[in-house]
Amino acid sequence: MLMMSLAVASVAFTACSSDDDDNFGGGSAATSNTKLWPAYSSSDKMWGYINENGEWAIKPQFTAAYYFSCERAVIQVANKKYYYIDTNGNYINGNATFTDCFSFENNYAVVKDDKGIYGLIDRNCNFVIQPMYYYLGNVASNGLMLCQASSSGKYGYINTNNNKVIDYQFDDAKGFYNGTAVVFMGDLYTGAMGLIDASGKYIVTPKYGTIKAIGNGLYRFTEPINYDAPSASLYGIMNASGDIIVQPKYRMIDGNVEDTSGRIRVENSTYKNGYVDVNDKEVIECKYKSAQNFKNGYASVTTETGKSFIIDVNGNIKINLEDGEYMEDSRQGLFLIRKYENSKYTYKYVNLDGKTIYMWIK
Repeated sequence: MLMMSLAVASVAFTACSSDDDDNFGGGSAATSNTKLWPAYSSSDKMWGYINENGEWAIKPQFTAAYYFSCERAVIQVANKKYYYIDTNGNYINGNATFTDCFSFENNYAVVKDDKGIYGLIDRNCNFVIQPMYYYLGNVASNGLMLCQASSSGKYGYINTNNNKVIDYQFDDAKGFYNGTAVVFMGDLYTGAMGLIDASGKYIVTPKYGTIKAIGNGLYRFTEPINYDAPSASLYGIMNASGDIIVQPKYRMIDGNVEDTSGRIRVENSTYKNGYVDVNDKEVIECKYKSAQNFKNGYASVTTETGKSFIIDVNGNIKINLEDGEYMEDSRQGLFLIRKYENSKYTYKYVNLDGKTIYMWIK
């Protein structure tokens, strides 16, 4: 399963209160109420945190830094160890020691020891579950987390008291989202995905080629893989009860599980991208060469001529992006914009007025 990538490559965007969306190896991305943003000082060659005015709130002193969640942030120091800090930059020193970690979700965080074994800590960095598992997913809002007890074993679910709630029976699985979880049974070539509830009961028996949560209580899906049937690669939409809302017809469907805009990104049969609502009504015309999922009410789109914009949920242009710029994140009224040029990345935080409040090159 995938751990966080270093902030030197990109800035992590993780969650406090979101449901887990492991996505067979990914992590969820959501907002935090803390108005502090990780930023890099080119002069100090260190990471710190700025406020909404682009001023240093926590001075540059870390070799890597991540967004706050549950008023805690993961940072890395020169010894390559990871720690947690609070919003004042103070280290949280509990009884837990670890070599790798996730951001907090629902007031718990998953960590790994030097042997790669997973455990769980609380906001004071005290162990709730000592390292003993080969994999632990983030704690979902229903208190359950995906778990693998042995390196070659099946997946099941435990709670924060370390009690097994759903038996180890799945060949792969995702964390819970909105009270349901995607599970996989079978091998890579003949396996299928389904949905379970918090008791482990099947809502949808494994029969689909793919299932992924896309927000607003909805899931995209594809039919079982059939290389002789082109329609097998098309995406449809189902609800949490397994009812088909949209029959497979799109080349792509995606959405951000934490975004509440009700906008679902689609790519139609002519390779054009746009957005539909939860009733499959086109609300932003499918006319873009590429488009992003909405994040906190905003998304970036690119036209056939290569011009990019940041738009709101009604499709109104809020910010014009320069050639080669890419919106990496949107949170708390600031956009993180990235551009690759001359073998270097330029990052900048831009507010809703289009004003750059902080920029660095790396």
